[in-house]
Amino acid sequence: HRPATGSEPPDLPYAENLYPERPYRLLAAFRACAVFEYFFPYKDLIGADWTSLVKSSLPEIDAASDAETYHRAIARLLAKTGDSHVWLKSEVLPGPNGSHAPPALLAIVEGVPVVTHVFPDADVSQGEDQLKVGDEIVTLDGAPWRVRYDDLATLTATSTPQSLSNRLSSRLLLGAPNSRLKVGVRSADGVLRELTLRRTSSLDDLVVERSGPVFHHIRPDLGYVDLGRLEPFQVDAMFDALKDTRGMIFDMRGYPRGTGRALASRLATRDRIPAALFDFPVVVPPLDAQGDWQHQEQLMQTISRSSKPRYEGQTVLLINEEAISQAEHLGLWLRAANGTRFIGSPTQGANGTISEFTLPGRIRVLFTGQRVRWPDGGQLQRIGLLPDIPVQPTLSGIRAGRDEVLDKAIEYFEAPPSP
Repeated sequence: HRPATGSEPPDLPYAENLYPERPYRLLAAFRACAVFEYFFPYKDLIGADWTSLVKSSLPEIDAASDAETYHRAIARLLAKTGDSHVWLKSEVLPGPNGSHAPPALLAIVEGVPVVTHVFPDADVSQGEDQLKVGDEIVTLDGAPWRVRYDDLATLTATSTPQSLSNRLSSRLLLGAPNSRLKVGVRSADGVLRELTLRRTSSLDDLVVERSGPVFHHIRPDLGYVDLGRLEPFQVDAMFDALKDTRGMIFDMRGYPRGTGRALASRLATRDRIPAALFDFPVVVPPLDAQGDWQHQEQLMQTISRSSKPRYEGQTVLLINEEAISQAEHLGLWLRAANGTRFIGSPTQGANGTISEFTLPGRIRVLFTGQRVRWPDGGQLQRIGLLPDIPVQPTLSGIRAGRDEVLDKAIEYFEAPPSP
């Protein structure tokens, strides 16, 4: 029963060891089965009967011989949910399969892992060479990179192929702190070389923010706003600074800082514009024996005009596979407010408030707890925001240091208007 205060009752901590006894391993499967059966709003998008998927995972969970095989079995089960909000918080599988990497960032570009950023303290223990931006990753510890990628894919819940490539590009190089990794790379001149790298950086350290002003005139009549850095208190100052531009580029290749509603209200053409449709799974005892325990509550979210001056220029939103959840919701708001166009590549396709529960083995599981759709009921989950003008980074563009998505947005504003 819910406490009198109205707060949620605490979840069981299951604070026993990381490798629970057999009854608790099976309980983990049954508990995951029940939670997703009743409280996961996207169960119909899994593509198979959830209970049957859990049953097929029972032999692996039952036969797990140690903590690692048990946690991997749970991860493989949860990966079948197809929800990029599903995270396995495990002390056995951080990452998973490691917590540290060499100080460099990768992205899947033209189907292969490519180095997109090298931090200044990159360490190579053999030779004088080091990773360079634009290097293609060919092998990891002597095996083709795809071997590790495919293994990690079985442990990782993702909503879309672009979400999977984004998630795994940050995990391919992971391992134990200060461990060494042999990496075969192909440089721009086609030369193959092997480096031995030390994993010195945690994932939290491997973050690059765009540089330069958060908002500015990228052309005399064109504004640029980095939504990955714009704070809510800056929204009005941004509109004041760029109010005379004929167009504005909002860069949402990343994660916003709670500015979506404030931005939309300054763009909205009228009040109470439908922006997003919410469904909430609710489980209550039925009134009779034939009743259903589960039903959906629905809410239409709307946006209204701000009392401050409306920005009258045209707006575009830069998107890619880094955008998820709040970033995608921001896109819903801006599209509803003034028809903002999207430029770039599809987003991850996972939106809705995150819920959480625990499993034996000190495993915490996060998942999407509400369904979010376009205001007309159209599907967003497992699709993402789709670009009106598609453009993706290329290997040659990365090696030349070009931002091809931003370039396309500027080109869009420079083109003569359609008749």
